[in-house]
Amino acid sequence: MAKSPEKSEREMPAEYRAMGASVEKFRRLATKAGSVAEMPVSERKAYGAAVIKAVLAKHRAMLPAPLARPEPAPSGAKVLAAIRASHSHALSGALEASWAKPGRAAYVEAAYLAVMAEKRKREEAAAEAARPALYAVAA
Repeated sequence: MAKSPEKSEREMPAEYRAMGASVEKFRRLATKAGSVAEMPVSERKAYGAAVIKAVLAKHRAMLPAPLARPEPAPSGAKVLAAIRASHSHALSGALEASWAKPGRAAYVEAAYLAVMAEKRKREEAAAEAARPALYAVAA
């Protein structure tokens, strides 16, 4: 039996109770179906995408607003703070875009395996060079 919407709303953290119209629509559909597991696969995927989009929007809203132009300062502290703020805003959009790229996990895994293979070759070469020449033939 499905939980009552009022109870499930109280169990969620306050910042995630109101996540937008699309998430509310899918919450109603889940309640109507009995649970998320009983929803069709296409609706579950759309629900997950709506939740991710809403959470990313919440996280972007929590970031401080970027400074348009830092005030001149005798030290570079204000300039550095402004650069960090603008980078965090730029990277928040880049994170969302990188999640949307197909094959991202396979690319990262292939790059990792290539780097580790090079590392093993370097370590084997160093171990071979450090090994004493026990059976060296005198010429």
